[in-house]
Amino acid sequence: MAHDMTKGVSNPMGSRSIAIVTSQPSGGHQSRQPAICLARMLDARIYSPASFTDSRAPEHAALSGVYTPGALAKDIAAAGVGTTIALNLDIIPELPRAGSCCRLLVVVPFAESLAKLSRLDFEDHQGRIDHLVLQNPWHHLYALERLSWPAERLELIPPGVDHDFFTPGEAAQDRRQVVVPAFTGMDLAGLAASGMGREVGGKVVVSSTRAGSFGADLGTSWEVVKTDEEGLRGELQRAGAVLIPVSGRESGAGADALLEAMACGAPIVAARTWGLEHLVADEHEGVFYTPGDFGTARGVLRRLLAAPEDAAALGRSARHKVEHGLSLSHWAARVARVATSVYSKPVTQFFHIAAHGRSGIGAGSQ
Repeated sequence: MAHDMTKGVSNPMGSRSIAIVTSQPSGGHQSRQPAICLARMLDARIYSPASFTDSRAPEHAALSGVYTPGALAKDIAAAGVGTTIALNLDIIPELPRAGSCCRLLVVVPFAESLAKLSRLDFEDHQGRIDHLVLQNPWHHLYALERLSWPAERLELIPPGVDHDFFTPGEAAQDRRQVVVPAFTGMDLAGLAASGMGREVGGKVVVSSTRAGSFGADLGTSWEVVKTDEEGLRGELQRAGAVLIPVSGRESGAGADALLEAMACGAPIVAARTWGLEHLVADEHEGVFYTPGDFGTARGVLRRLLAAPEDAAALGRSARHKVEHGLSLSHWAARVARVATSVYSKPVTQFFHIAAHGRSGIGAGSQ
């Protein structure tokens, strides 16, 4: 049974609330569910520019309210917010300055670009941002060494996945297909040039919530399937192996796709990046290859397809890791504890204010 990280997170009533700025409510599980998890944990209310709805769970609409676009700072001040938690960097200029009417905690998405992160130089933002939460270890190192953020104002917290939705399927006798879930930043050119799709029964699965991340011609080697999130889950559950082809060692791409595959208990073969290597233990929860080295990736995939018992063992270990440290409840509890410890304010209310982007591991707070 998974360890419940939500225990010990208090929610005392107080006169000042916390506003959380996160990704758009219309996104997939990895952008929508964190707000829901936080709201349920903390008896919170979610605010967005449009009604927060989910066709699978219409009761979520009861959690939502609508704020006035273009009046973000005013709405936060009027609500008596003591602290704002921003999960998107683009919205920062619209928020109240720290110390004016509330304090600001920024959670940097796992896949955020270094170019955008570089705008958060400590000298320029020390009076606006009180604390940075990094989900990618490469970001943490960059903030320390290049942006001059003091260690006491940084926190490293791993991302989480909705492991109640992304679950292992029934055991199958013959799993012979390689699934590649589409995501922004995947190495489409290398995948197409590898020409190994037909050899390994390769299928690129494009979820409707990530359709914008797919726009390359993979030729005739790879089958391309467009589906919804339930369809993506089914493909991951039936996969003989899941390939996460990321372009570049320093890329932060692929974390959501990787976590969803782990939660489904799928055997994973992933490009070794400075972010993903902290999510998966090599040869225990998955197998890494050097980014761009599709010859090695091909060999690993063939090995796993030929040894389904070994592949299944990798998948079980990956699922176990999600249940014991990489679920959304773990993520939400860690973020809540940072908020309460840093600001010493009661966590009474979370606002969900839609913006563009996604929240995207390291040895984060326990």
